Amino acid sequence: MVVEAMSLSGYVLGSKSEYADFFKPAVVLLFAILMFLLLWLAAVKLPKRWIVALCVLLSIGGVVVLQAFGYFFYPGLIKDVQFFSVDYLLLTLRSFSAIFFGLLLPSIFFLCVRALRLKQRQK
Repeated sequence: MVVEAMSLSGYVLGSKSEYADFFKPAVVLLFAILMFLLLWLAAVKLPKRWIVALCVLLSIGGVVVLQAFGYFFYPGLIKDVQFFSVDYLLLTLRSFSAIFFGLLLPSIFFLCVRALRLKQRQK
């Protein structure tokens, strides 16, 4: 969640600067690299059954971070939001799903790489 919060704050602050054309893609790229590194470490160190739980927790944290940043940095967007309406819940579910599958697919890839490495070591 710290990586998500730092990346999102860097993106928001960078997009308000005069170097926004450089900062926005750089922050997204740095975020992707850090998340892949963290997922690789998780796939190497954690048991397989914990990977899905980790993805769920990171997705929940990502949704919370997105909601908090929207509330603190763009309060004008929230004035018309009805928090427990069907539209709001569907939008939150869509954000959760995008983050979850964005984390789960590389994790599965890293688990496959780990399994192949273990097979090669056993030979």
